[in-house]
Amino acid sequence: VLLIACANVANLLLVQAAARRKEFTVRSALGASRWQLVRQLLTESWLLSMTGAVLGILLAPWVTAVLVRMAPQGLARTAEIGIDWRVLTFTFLVALITGLLFGLAPATQVSRSDLNRSLGENSRSSSAGPSGTRVRNVLVVSQLAIALVLLIGAGLLLRSFSRLKNVDPGFRTHHVLTFLLDVPSGRHPGAERAAFVRELLDSIRALPGVKSASAIFGLPLTDQRLNLALDVEGQPVPQSQRPRVGFRLIESDYFTTIGMRVLKGRAFTPQDEQGTIPVAIVNETLARRIFQGADPVGRRVKPNISFGDSDNPPMREIVGVVNDAKSGSISGDAVPEVYVPQTATDFVGETTVVVRSDNDPDTLLPSLRSLVASKDNELPLRDIKTMDEYRSESISAPRFETVLMGAFAGLAFLMTAIGLYGVISFSVLHRMREMGIRIALGAQRGTILAMVVGQGAWLALMGTAAGLAASLFATRLVRSLLYGVGVTDPITFIVVPLVLIAVALAAAYVPARRATLVDPAVVLREE
Repeated sequence: VLLIACANVANLLLVQAAARRKEFTVRSALGASRWQLVRQLLTESWLLSMTGAVLGILLAPWVTAVLVRMAPQGLARTAEIGIDWRVLTFTFLVALITGLLFGLAPATQVSRSDLNRSLGENSRSSSAGPSGTRVRNVLVVSQLAIALVLLIGAGLLLRSFSRLKNVDPGFRTHHVLTFLLDVPSGRHPGAERAAFVRELLDSIRALPGVKSASAIFGLPLTDQRLNLALDVEGQPVPQSQRPRVGFRLIESDYFTTIGMRVLKGRAFTPQDEQGTIPVAIVNETLARRIFQGADPVGRRVKPNISFGDSDNPPMREIVGVVNDAKSGSISGDAVPEVYVPQTATDFVGETTVVVRSDNDPDTLLPSLRSLVASKDNELPLRDIKTMDEYRSESISAPRFETVLMGAFAGLAFLMTAIGLYGVISFSVLHRMREMGIRIALGAQRGTILAMVVGQGAWLALMGTAAGLAASLFATRLVRSLLYGVGVTDPITFIVVPLVLIAVALAAAYVPARRATLVDPAVVLREE
């Protein structure tokens, strides 16, 4: 974006330098050296860049505050983001360098020109020599190429984010409220902790507007999960080769509350929560990978986790298979998982209550606070969120990346269109005499229109070709940010260039239309 801005300003300064050719000729005649003329142009460009830097610094706190608010959770050190001496120093250095960049082209053009010959030349005819035209065209083509790279990158991220938003997490997130309870063993020792949670869930289910309620340790789309080694009865393997699986501790009605489906067997029952017969439920991925597609119901497995004083966890009979649910991230692949019921002995103390409501789940919050306080007024509700919020947070990083890339690409797109418009407008202004003669000799206005638009189309095609070639390499830099979209996605690589060419033609049409309205008599009289 900065390079495109530099190219735009360089084009404007090239036009200005061409228009001031007689001024430089007079200065040279009065004794000014070429270095003094170049120094004057560079000083003017540096003043422009420093003025832009000051304005940018004034806008930066507001823009920074907006970006920080949009930043995904987990982005490190967001509280430290702000304007300090390092930022100011960097901005100052960038302003100096960019001032040199966009001031170099007009300064070089002036230094190489035969200023004495231009004294008697017409200002328009002397303002667009072959070298000046080539430089301006190269700058426009470069702008178009860079803009296309940014637009294709933004298009890929946008398509990726669109697919990510539509990913099925394996459960229904709407109308589900969650909050974390850390039941203290001091006030609820031993088996009382599990009993307290179960009694609380029974009371929540009785609240108006509640469809179902349950609890889980290891809520999906959060960091609250365990990875354990799994022993499979009849498949003895060394400890280092045992499969690793996700582990979740749940209350009955969890699958109904969260909206998961039992595909084989059954869900947990209140009898399973008594802990008489150790049982487990596995997901599709575990059944497929470990049991090779065979029916796992009735088989026995042992997640290597110990509760209480037991150092030897029991084998658990698999009583059901449920569909896969996204674990830590919407974009992640399904992993093998084991669900076991919370019992008086199998309880970790920390659990997330999951409540499904008929309508907006936030309306239940006052009733839930009062209910928990009536059971234990020292027990806070932590991490109160809806499952929709968890889902939104899980894609906050790709959303942030898409917004950033889209904003830069949009700026590049706008500046490129303005730059092309400026170049074609200057070309039309320079060729007014030619246009007047053509029209006087009988040229149709449609021919004039096509000629000028053709100039813009040629630049657009050259810039698009260069941009497509660069994009084939540049898009590999965002490969790790994409989900379900390849770095050479054909839709993006077809649609974006067509849109860019269309806008380029529209930018060329306005000055082209103006060229067709030239009055030959007026133009020739002025010349």
